[in-house]
Amino acid sequence: MKTEGLLVVGVALILGLSIAPYMMIHNASIDLASSLDSMQQTISQGQWDKAKEQISSTHDSWTKTKRTWSSIIDHQEIDNIDISMSKLEQYVETKALSLSAGEVSTLKQLVEHIADKEKPTLTNVF
Repeated sequence: MKTEGLLVVGVALILGLSIAPYMMIHNASIDLASSLDSMQQTISQGQWDKAKEQISSTHDSWTKTKRTWSSIIDHQEIDNIDISMSKLEQYVETKALSLSAGEVSTLKQLVEHIADKEKPTLTNVF
């Protein structure tokens, strides 16, 4: 009976330790994707000054998020987001509409991909 109780506690602990980081990643990715959606609308309207402010705000948010994610996910994923963010900043600075719009979409895809990749499913486990 004690063994069964320890087994149940062990499984619950493992599940809890798997779900908590995923929820953190999921919530942060939703916030970042929402910011990027707003930025995409601003860029498509040609509001470059507002887009620069949004990039600055999103970059600050990403810097905080990156600290947490770096202990949970693959660093290559974080590097890809950093590179994409840098490109986006330059594209907006030069007011390159098509490049800016494309990079926002890429950045959003990278952020959403992380949440999907870290989802605790049998496919991701095996």
